[in-house]
Amino acid sequence: MSNKICPKCGQFKDESEFRYRQRSEDNSLLRTYTNCKSCEHKINTLLIKLKKENNHTKPIKCECCGKSGKLHLDHCHKTDLFRGWLCNNCNVGMSRLGDNIEGLIQALNYLLSRNK
Repeated sequence: MSNKICPKCGQFKDESEFRYRQRSEDNSLLRTYTNCKSCEHKINTLLIKLKKENNHTKPIKCECCGKSGKLHLDHCHKTDLFRGWLCNNCNVGMSRLGDNIEGLIQALNYLLSRNK
């Protein structure tokens, strides 16, 4: 087996310390989770705690775009603090833009410069 670095804890760990996400039809491994099993457990425990503490504040619509539908808990990945409830598109979109203000401003500036 080879070693892989966990981006959450920054440690090199054997691939056996990572969960497998998918298997192909011939049962060979396709991809492992990004974070190690220990970090994934900590993240899942945190999300369960945040959901319990903030479920009473869950709105009917996404707090970012205002659309109705299934809402997901949004939290800061640096501070682990609850931020609000978002639809999947807003939650994934922010994550893919870096989950920070700089990434959102960069995307906004790009759109403003191309939107003529």
